[in-house]
Amino acid sequence: MFDFHLHFVSRELLSNAKSLGYSGLGIVNAPLPEQSPVPLFRGLEISPKNAQDARRFLSGSFDFSLMHSSSVELARSCGKLVDILALDFNNLVYDPVIAAGIGDAFVEFDLSSIIFSDRRMQAMSNLAKAVEIARKSDNRIIVSLRPKNEWQLRSLSDMRDLVEFLGFSRSESKEALIANPKALAELISVRKSKAYVSKDVKLA
Repeated sequence: MFDFHLHFVSRELLSNAKSLGYSGLGIVNAPLPEQSPVPLFRGLEISPKNAQDARRFLSGSFDFSLMHSSSVELARSCGKLVDILALDFNNLVYDPVIAAGIGDAFVEFDLSSIIFSDRRMQAMSNLAKAVEIARKSDNRIIVSLRPKNEWQLRSLSDMRDLVEFLGFSRSESKEALIANPKALAELISVRKSKAYVSKDVKLA
């Protein structure tokens, strides 16, 4: 299991992640320690105004990119530029049109709005609806907790129970919690290889 949306890293966080069985953590817009008991990935988190703005942000050095969007046009125009699309399900109508325009980007399902927020009922309703749209559109889902401290990490069984409560099937929960994050981690590894040229080109 992975979480690709953390804004901090500490010794206690890494120790807790290892004990809970995490295979890796994505740390966005924060420095990484030289040593870690679990693999760490350097993430770039952006909130661009348009596609040109997004391309300017994405010119830096990072392992993966995550973009926030509460705009329909922004989601459709920039979704194919980034690795993870963090949609604001509370303020954005996630519909088949948006879902179809995302391309290969992973769609983040942020469970912190359910576990750590006082707007749980609305968040649960929005996420449950989003599950149906993602299923019909074959969008690849990545689940995150966006923990604010080391004790907000959860075990795989806890996360699985929660996403299945939202409407995920057992196979869908495995994809969102294990297979899809692993696919992103493997993509990051490929990018770091000397054989990698671009998204669609890899040297033999």
